[in-house]
Amino acid sequence: MKKLSEQLAIEFGLEPEMIQAVMEVESSGSGFFTDWEGEQRIKIQFEPHWFVRLLNRKDRDAHYTRGKRGSYKVYVDGEFILENRVERQLEEWDAFIKACAVNFEIAHLSTSWGLGQVMGFNFKVAGFDSVMDMVDAFELNELEQARGMMNFISGNNLLRHLKSKRYDLFARGYNGKGYKMYNYDVRIKKAYERLKKNGTYGKSL
Repeated sequence: MKKLSEQLAIEFGLEPEMIQAVMEVESSGSGFFTDWEGEQRIKIQFEPHWFVRLLNRKDRDAHYTRGKRGSYKVYVDGEFILENRVERQLEEWDAFIKACAVNFEIAHLSTSWGLGQVMGFNFKVAGFDSVMDMVDAFELNELEQARGMMNFISGNNLLRHLKSKRYDLFARGYNGKGYKMYNYDVRIKKAYERLKKNGTYGKSL
């Protein structure tokens, strides 16, 4: 990750340790994982609440019901296929593939991708013409993933918060108003301080 972080640090005028800290918190510092078949696969987070929100009314009425305690349940031909709060990559990919059977494009728009976990519907600010262009690029390598993340950060005027180390303002803009629930601001701060102190941002995590 050292060369990747250093290259993007020059492009975006940000410390490489800070870039690495954000990637570490978002995806444990890796945009790919070895899947259940021994193949390299991009890390994702499928978001059923966004999938439901983006569906047109006809598909929403046909495939969606609101569960208990705010959960979102999706059905195909009356068969329950997925709900929110999936957490492991096998379950994430299973849910994503099933959602593609309902609406292929919206399933991609409703999923976060790679090192920076950039949501598909943010493809334009990430520097792409379509969500599929973004996913195709992200599947090539981690540099494309990280540059898309940095384009998103820059395009949403969040670089200033990283430069001034206002982790709370950055996390709110990057992760949403619920960032405190997952301590994104504290985790980025701690990761940056550790990497800065130990000089380990270029080493394997």
